[in-house]
Amino acid sequence: MEVMETTYGSPLPAFVILHRNWMAAASTTNAFYDVVVIGNGPNAVCLSYILSGNWPYIAETKHPNPYLQQKLQNQPTNESLPLLKLEELDSLSEGLDDGRSDKPVGLLFDALLRPDADFDSQLPSCLEWRRNDVDAPARLSHLVIGDAAPGGSWNQYPADVRALSPTSWLELPGYSFSHWFATQRGEIEEASTERPLLKDIAGYYQDYVRHTGIADQFLNFATVVDICVRDNDATPSSLSEFPGFFHGGCPGCDEWADSYRMSDGDFADLLFYDATTNRDDDPNAPSSEFRFEIKINHDDDDVSKKIFAKNLVLATGMSGSPTKLGIEGEDFPFVYHKFQTKILSDCHTVMIVGSGLCAADSILVALNRGCRVVHVFRKECSDPSLIFNQIPLQSYPEYAQIFDLMRGKAKNSHYKCFECSHLVRISEEKRRCLVREEKMERDDVNVEVSAVFVLIGTSASLGFLPEAFRRIGVDATKPIDSRKNPIDVNPLTYQVRNLENLFAIGPLVGDNFVRFGIGGALGVATALVGQLQQREKLALPIV
Repeated sequence: MEVMETTYGSPLPAFVILHRNWMAAASTTNAFYDVVVIGNGPNAVCLSYILSGNWPYIAETKHPNPYLQQKLQNQPTNESLPLLKLEELDSLSEGLDDGRSDKPVGLLFDALLRPDADFDSQLPSCLEWRRNDVDAPARLSHLVIGDAAPGGSWNQYPADVRALSPTSWLELPGYSFSHWFATQRGEIEEASTERPLLKDIAGYYQDYVRHTGIADQFLNFATVVDICVRDNDATPSSLSEFPGFFHGGCPGCDEWADSYRMSDGDFADLLFYDATTNRDDDPNAPSSEFRFEIKINHDDDDVSKKIFAKNLVLATGMSGSPTKLGIEGEDFPFVYHKFQTKILSDCHTVMIVGSGLCAADSILVALNRGCRVVHVFRKECSDPSLIFNQIPLQSYPEYAQIFDLMRGKAKNSHYKCFECSHLVRISEEKRRCLVREEKMERDDVNVEVSAVFVLIGTSASLGFLPEAFRRIGVDATKPIDSRKNPIDVNPLTYQVRNLENLFAIGPLVGDNFVRFGIGGALGVATALVGQLQQREKLALPIV
C-alpha cells in the first residue's frame, strides 16, 4: 500500500527472485554501470523497464481531456518518435494539476497511461510500448539493488489486507495485473476496479521483472554496506566515507532458499570489482566519470564486492527506520516496531500504538485472529489530520469499521481504546504498560499485554549519504519526510537540486502513490537519455 510506512513480517507470496550465491559466482572483473538504482520497489522496477529499452510512444487513441488531446496533436512526437525528450514532457505536462502530486511528469505519465483513472474508466492507454535495442537504453547499463524481492516493502505487508488503491492504479507498463491474476488462477482475463490483496500485488511485482525480461538487471536480497562519492581525480573524497544501509536483512529468506534458488549462471554476466584491490596500483581502476563507488554484501557474507556508477538513483522509499517513542522499556523483546502476524499466535492481548493505516491494518489482523486489542493514540478522533478524516470511508469499509471503534460508534468486546493518550513506560514484570490519558483527570492506567506494536511511522534511511549529501530536503535543515520535507528535485528530471548525477524517485520526493511515483521513472530515463546524447553527440531519432 503506497501510503503505508511500516513493513511487515508476512511470508513472501508467488515467484521470488532469489539468488544466494551471487558473490561466489560473480567475476572479480571491474563492474561499471551508467546507472545504479538503490531500492527495488515498483518505481525502481518501472525505471529498469524503460532503461532496458522499452520506450513509450504516443498511441493513436484519443485522450478524453480535450486540452491534453489538443497538445498531443500539436506535438512533434508521433508514432515513429518515442516520448523521451524533456521539452516534450515540459510542454505536455503544463497545466496538469492534482492535489496528490506536485510532479508534472508524474501527472502526465498517469494521465496518458490511465486516462480518466479517477472515474474508474477502462479507457485504453494513450501510450504504447516498443522495444528498442539499438539506441540509448541499450547503451545505458544499469543495476537495481534491493534488500528484498522485486517490489520492495510490498512483499512484507500482511497477506490478507487490501491495498488502498484500485488495481489499475498499481499496474506497471507492459504487463497488466489483470493478465497476471488470470494466469495465476487459470481464468479469463478481466479488468477490475477492485482493491487487490497486498499479497497479490507483491506477487505481481515479483513476476513482472521475469515476464518483461528485466530480471538480470536486479540484485535482490543484497545489502549496500558502503558508498564513496569520488572526486575528479578518481579518489574517494575524505568527506564521502559513510556507514552502510539496508541493515536487517530479509525476514525469513532462509526458508525459501531451496525452493527459489537461481542457477549459478543467472548472474554470470554481473561483474564485480575486487574490494581488496588497491586502486592506486590497479591500471583498470575506473575513471572519474564513475562518481559513485558502491560496496555490496549479500546477507551476512563477510566478502564485499564493489561496483561503480556514473549516476545514482535513490528509490529506497520511506520504510527504512521505524519511529520510536523514546520511553523506558521500549527495547524489551516483546516490543515491536514492525507488525508481525506470526507473533499473534502466542498472544492473548496486544497493545497497538498509532493512529495511521498501518495501525488500523494491524488491529484488523489481530481482531480477526481472536486477540484482544488495546489501542493507544495521541490524536482526537475529530482531528482533521487523522487519516480517517481524509479518505472517503464509504470506499474503505474496513477502515470505517476501525474508525467507528475508535470514536465509540461501534463496540467490540475485544477492543479497548485510549484516545488522546500516550504510553509512558513499559515494564518487564507481567509486561505492564503504563498509559496516560491526557484529557482524563485520573490516575495512569496499567495494562498487562502479551506484545506491544509501536506503529507511529517510519523515516528514510539516508544515513549512508555523506554529510554534504544529506541536506537535500526542500528544507535543508530538517530530515527527509515524504509529506513534510521531501527531497528537493527538479520536477522534470528528478535530479537532486545542486547535486550532479544524483536522482531520487518515489516516496522520497513525496510521491506516495504508485500511479504517480512511476512517472519519476520516465523523468529520470529521459534525463539520462539526454545526458548520453549530449556526451556522445549521438544522432538518435528522438532529436
